[in-house]
Amino acid sequence: MSEWKPHMTLAMQLVLGSLLADPQTPRYGLEIGREVRLSSGSISPILARLKTHGWVTSTWEDIDPVTEKRPRRHLYRLTEVGLEATKPYGHELLVRIYRQMAAVSVGLQEETALAP
Repeated sequence: MSEWKPHMTLAMQLVLGSLLADPQTPRYGLEIGREVRLSSGSISPILARLKTHGWVTSTWEDIDPVTEKRPRRHLYRLTEVGLEATKPYGHELLVRIYRQMAAVSVGLQEETALAP
């Protein structure tokens, strides 16, 4: 599984950077997408490929949908295979790219909220 070499598009780099920023914390796709301004149509196939190749694991959120008044989320987290496989791409670089895009995204959201 670890021999797979993904096509490192900007979207792939952003998803990996998001997961690498806090590798022990499970993340859900919509959360990642909002942070980096990518649609679920971009995020979901990337997460599916990463899961197929063993770079991420996924679980269902452990909540009661009735109590929370929302559906359960599918949570993703990097595996040890994923952590090792991303080393050649530079963990720090991927996280920096993700954080810069997330900061731009926050700035755009604030501008939109202030617009008349």
